[in-house]
Amino acid sequence: MPRDNPFVGKEGYLPEIYTLGHRNPTGLTMNPANGEIWSTEFRPRGGDELNRIEAGKNYGWILVTHGQHYNGDPVVGGAEGVPGMTDPVLYWVPSTNPGNIVFYTGNELPGWRGNLLLGAMSRALVRISFRRGRQAFGPGAPTERSRPAVPRRAAKGPTVPFTCSPTSRPARCSRSRRSSPSGRIALRPFPAARARTATWR
Repeated sequence: MPRDNPFVGKEGYLPEIYTLGHRNPTGLTMNPANGEIWSTEFRPRGGDELNRIEAGKNYGWILVTHGQHYNGDPVVGGAEGVPGMTDPVLYWVPSTNPGNIVFYTGNELPGWRGNLLLGAMSRALVRISFRRGRQAFGPGAPTERSRPAVPRRAAKGPTVPFTCSPTSRPARCSRSRRSSPSGRIALRPFPAARARTATWR
């Protein structure tokens, strides 16, 4: 057990707890450029989140969410800006069904280096770009022309080719049930992140 865990020695908390307020985390990765930890998680009926994980922070669940409870109960604390709670960097309404995430460090798409790739269980790939390392925009428009690419670290198992179209703003990347005549994976619409930018220290 790391001695500097935020809840070590705090009455009422297990010492292994690092953060609070998560509902259903689905992806976790470290930014190789600065060591920051990022995660995705399901929220109910909308409000899926991308979070930057910081020791001791509370990410709101069950009191704060952009989603809607399945039993119809109102959200007690509201959606964001609640004192003592940490807002998501990005959120999606309707849901994206987010899966695993990875920071792109390859050479095939130089314009994507440092961007975060999010594999969604709705058969889509979302690219999230950053400005000066401290603002997130998701999804961003690709700088490359439409071309096939392979995310090699986004998840375990076989790699899956995908194509992104620069004519779609925000960009939408996904695979469909059929390949296009060129052998590339065709695109289909995908819900973009709710319009917002997030800046942090």
